[in-house]
Amino acid sequence: MPELPEIETIRRSLLFLEGKTISRVEVLRPKSVRELTAREFASRLENRKILTLERRGKYLLWQLAGRQTMVVHLRMTGQLLWYPETLPVDKHTAAIWSFQELRGQLRLVDIRTFATINLVPQGEYQSITGLANLSPELLAADYPAPKFWQKLKRRRSPLKSALLDQRLFAGVGNIYADEALFRAKLNPLASAAELSWQDYLRLLAAVRAVLTEGIENHGTTFRNYVDGRGQKGGFQNKLAVYGRRGEACHVCQTPIQRIVVAGRGTFFCPRCQGKATA
Repeated sequence: MPELPEIETIRRSLLFLEGKTISRVEVLRPKSVRELTAREFASRLENRKILTLERRGKYLLWQLAGRQTMVVHLRMTGQLLWYPETLPVDKHTAAIWSFQELRGQLRLVDIRTFATINLVPQGEYQSITGLANLSPELLAADYPAPKFWQKLKRRRSPLKSALLDQRLFAGVGNIYADEALFRAKLNPLASAAELSWQDYLRLLAAVRAVLTEGIENHGTTFRNYVDGRGQKGGFQNKLAVYGRRGEACHVCQTPIQRIVVAGRGTFFCPRCQGKATA
């Protein structure tokens, strides 16, 4: 699943759409559109100008004229790609947007068909459960660290599970959680409730650092992820633990281990982060 750095990279690669007017919408997979029929969705978007392209956690927000917001969540394998309009449409294409001022099309391509599209009044995200409950943005200067440390301390789950909770750490997924825990020297199986304030500050700094570096390197590409122009990311070349089971830790040379936490493959260094207890 694309995480915050990948979604931010996609957003930046599509900024040329700001100020452009949607001329036509084709919904090829109606179930991708939530709350509206495909015909209603298309008719409400046509002739609307895109004012800004924004991001909230792992969600892309298209702020439209008329105080409407289109919300796209790419889920597991969704891709938003700019194509020449003459290129044949891929069989996995869920939706196509054409524009009055541009020759070309934006297409949502989704192999596993989990991506979702919502159209809601601006700021009214109650019907989009995951978006409505997101924590404040982790990279924002005013992120309320003490408040979320207290929330974290009430959790009895492993620290890795808590990191994946979008109500606490918006935009963090499996890859960046493992990398942040390694940098913070915290075991993924440690109890979130036992985290000290200093541990939390170290973890928060590590999360922010890996997300920032992920954005600077245009995201992490293992399988499907590319930006809106079809370009792969480069952060996979800088990973310290994720996907490196059996390889030597860059710090202490101990082999990286893989365990499963909350159903997710989890990579860590047993020496730098302490031995796993489960």
